[in-house]
Amino acid sequence: MPMDMKQYIAQTFGQMVQEKPIDRITVKELVGRCEISRQTFYYHFHDLGEVMEWITRENASRVVRRCLDSKRPAEAARILVNCAVENQELVRRLSNTKKKAELQDMLMAGSRAYLLELYRRRGVVDTTISPEIEFSVEFCANGLAGVLKTYCERDDLNVKWLTERVCRLFEETLPGMK
Repeated sequence: MPMDMKQYIAQTFGQMVQEKPIDRITVKELVGRCEISRQTFYYHFHDLGEVMEWITRENASRVVRRCLDSKRPAEAARILVNCAVENQELVRRLSNTKKKAELQDMLMAGSRAYLLELYRRRGVVDTTISPEIEFSVEFCANGLAGVLKTYCERDDLNVKWLTERVCRLFEETLPGMK
């Protein structure tokens, strides 16, 4: 049995999502695939919605860390775009569930946290955030999610082109990012 059961359950759920609609996956099927008891599942998660939330939070945290560790804004933009492209099917499936609003809120929170931490690391803000920066962060967090969703659904997506536009958007919209 895997050492990190929570991660194993989430990973197995992610595999199942690739095979069938999320709303048709049951706890019974998931515990059967994991070869664990229902009690083990409920020890780690309240329900399947919580599994989706955990996956989303973990992925967002990982991407935020990678973006913050990048040396240049273009590299961070590439990481964001590539993550969206790699997970477009999962995001599309999650967007077609009853948890759509919660998913969007978590993605916005991750984008917001990344942008605010980027400001802190660059010394633009410390603990006080001006209304101008707050507005710019909200604008970019919401816009980025919408742009990535829209463009990643296209069959003719040009990742390099989109990465350049995201980078330019940040540099031109966010005060102190050039």
